[in-house]
Amino acid sequence: MRKCEHRGRWTHAAGESRCEECGTVRFTDYGPLRLPEPPEAVRPDPARARAADVAAAEWVSRMVRRPLWWGWAQVA
Repeated sequence: MRKCEHRGRWTHAAGESRCEECGTVRFTDYGPLRLPEPPEAVRPDPARARAADVAAAEWVSRMVRRPLWWGWAQVA
């Protein structure tokens, strides 16, 4: 299949446009699906949030010190 650059004619219908050369469809009236009410904020309890932050900081501190990641590994 050759690469279509969509320079030909476009057929327009309700909410979409279609390239007549290759059939590509572009949706023109797209909008994300929204709930009628705003979503609830989900917040973890402070103890679990703190534990996750500590675990992430510990992981980062270990990974930064790994010589292999920074090219300091010696060939055996």
